[in-house]
Amino acid sequence: MAKVKFILYCFLSLAFIVKASHETDSLINVIGNTFGDTKLEAQAELSLKIVLINPDSAISLANNTIFSARWNQSQIKGICYLSIGEAYSIKKDYKQALIAYGLAHGLFANEKDSVRLAQLSNSIGLLHYYRAEYDSAMIFFQRSLNIEKKLNNKLGVAKSHQNIALILYQLNDMDRFFEHNHLAKNIYEQINDVKHVADVANNMAIAYSSMADYPKSFDYYTKALNGYERIRDTLHIANVFTNLGSLFFYQKDYNRSLEYLTQAREYFDTLRHNEGILYVLTRMGDVFFEMGDSEKAMEKYLECETLNKTLKNKDIRLQNLKSLINVYKVIKDYEGAFRVSEMYYLLKDSIFNEEKFRTIYEIEKKYEQNNASRELQALVEKNRSRTMLYLAVAIAVLAIIAILILFNRQKQIEKDQRLINLEQQVLRTQMSPHFLFNALSAIQYFVLENKTIEAIDFIGDFSKLIRLVLQSSQEEFITLETEQAILNNYLNLLSKRYDNKIKYIIHFDDNIDLKNTLVPPMLAQPFIENVIEHGDLGKRNEGNIWISFSVENKRLKFRIQDDGIGIEKSMEKRAGHSRASVAISITRKRLQLINKGNIEKQVDLVIEDLSKFGKSGTLVEFSIPYQKLK
Repeated sequence: MAKVKFILYCFLSLAFIVKASHETDSLINVIGNTFGDTKLEAQAELSLKIVLINPDSAISLANNTIFSARWNQSQIKGICYLSIGEAYSIKKDYKQALIAYGLAHGLFANEKDSVRLAQLSNSIGLLHYYRAEYDSAMIFFQRSLNIEKKLNNKLGVAKSHQNIALILYQLNDMDRFFEHNHLAKNIYEQINDVKHVADVANNMAIAYSSMADYPKSFDYYTKALNGYERIRDTLHIANVFTNLGSLFFYQKDYNRSLEYLTQAREYFDTLRHNEGILYVLTRMGDVFFEMGDSEKAMEKYLECETLNKTLKNKDIRLQNLKSLINVYKVIKDYEGAFRVSEMYYLLKDSIFNEEKFRTIYEIEKKYEQNNASRELQALVEKNRSRTMLYLAVAIAVLAIIAILILFNRQKQIEKDQRLINLEQQVLRTQMSPHFLFNALSAIQYFVLENKTIEAIDFIGDFSKLIRLVLQSSQEEFITLETEQAILNNYLNLLSKRYDNKIKYIIHFDDNIDLKNTLVPPMLAQPFIENVIEHGDLGKRNEGNIWISFSVENKRLKFRIQDDGIGIEKSMEKRAGHSRASVAISITRKRLQLINKGNIEKQVDLVIEDLSKFGKSGTLVEFSIPYQKLK
């Protein structure tokens, strides 16, 4: 019988809400009795405290707090974005979680808040762990460990060690796994953290069991059980009993195995925890099968199969069906074995449907039993030489045809590429005057308002921008360093144009090499222009634009977010006008040409109205192949 694999318990995701029970009431009282900044701070903290209880409510409260906060209240907004990231991570919407975490990171870094940065690094590490991106998870857990050590935060150091051990287990680096778990256990014992001491003991017991070191495994399971019983953690007590049942099953001590599994079943029944019951039933069936009691084994497997119709746990069902096949074979019910075998192989290979499976089975059966198949095989052997000759001639002819087709296709591709490059150059040159026109309008404003000094200062900055734009508009790709300079100059000029009412943040992940990373020039400018002109950002007392760059799955993620009225309302306002945004139209044509010209340089564009997430504004995201200067 195959061993049931139990997942190591991942505890750090609950760290920020350990004291939520009494702190939540306190925060609610603060919110009800205060106003201004104190109320906003309490709302931000409350959104973080309730995220495990109600992720949707946490998102709503955090968004409301963000839009009530002033532009320079980075700490409050950072906590809110952290809460939103945690909520989306719980909801398994990892894309939205990473966006929120990225915004939180920029704000905490701006405030130099090491405590929150450590917490954020752990959260991002867990997100990568859930996605089985273990190398990325290790980077963030290690980063958290380094920060916690500098802060001398013992609890944070211990949790970081334990999460690093979690990754090392997945990488099968057992020596370092035990090393980090011992470091975590020693710290937990120093601060008398019974819960986490039990967690470490349980994880080490699972590891020793996988290494077939059963005495050490039993010793650590006993320590874990004692800890969970002290704090009355019923669910973990049930899990440990289940694992102990498996442990004695591996040692063929079936009576003790059944004792622990029976106790586990009682706990799971009390908790109505069907997933746990499923594991226990499967293991009980294995025990009875090994004891030679096929009737009871069949009873447990069938009970497991019935329960799985509700839970639909494919891994357990696959193992259960395989076990049922073995039971049917032992009791010589071959018809039942064959029937379950069909179910097993259909589940194991979802590519084949039931009709295909039966067709293959019938062909194989006829091939084995029909004498005609032997005659066919003899005929094939007799004519093998002639068949090989025909096959060689056919391959040669096809090869010649393929070479001719590829040659002609390559010529056509080169011709198409030349035309695409010419079209892109035309569009980029169209972008430059449109870009410059908006800046000249700002100069005109200062002149009309008789603001001579401001106009002169603006013209000086504008001359730098002209040089950058004219240089970049002739290039297919520019470095991120150049793109950063263009964005800073352009946004700075816009901010001056609107009396510094427009605030902006440009954030780059630490692992991005600005001098050597390449991007198409001026992708963000049309959307910034659009939100200011049509999204009412330029008409408000305060508007915010967030720009971030990160590397995900070997692609550069370029995001522009604002808190304007949103693209849907913006389009409604422009419905009566004949002229849409020329620059955005040109940008879409540029992307079509880039994607048409080179499959390896596909650039994706997603525009989302944030109203569906309970807030105003627009999120624009470019996904660009991560490429560097050669």
